[in-house]
Amino acid sequence: MVNKLGVVYHHDTPFKDGEGIANDYEVHIDCRGFKFNGPKNFMTSEMAECVDTKTGQIWVNKFCQVTNKHPIA
Repeated sequence: MVNKLGVVYHHDTPFKDGEGIANDYEVHIDCRGFKFNGPKNFMTSEMAECVDTKTGQIWVNKFCQVTNKHPIA
């Protein structure tokens, strides 16, 4: 689908800001799936439901909004 939009996508490509492929493009979207390892008092009350208990990843929906529902379920 991204190819239909004219987006060039590189799967499993090492990325270092200012080096290699990072110099070839104007915009970079990092989709590696960041994990939340910060202090536990940051994501509290209802926000605690938005963090996967097994992986520590913050769940987001297809609009990149934080959600308390697993994005694949």
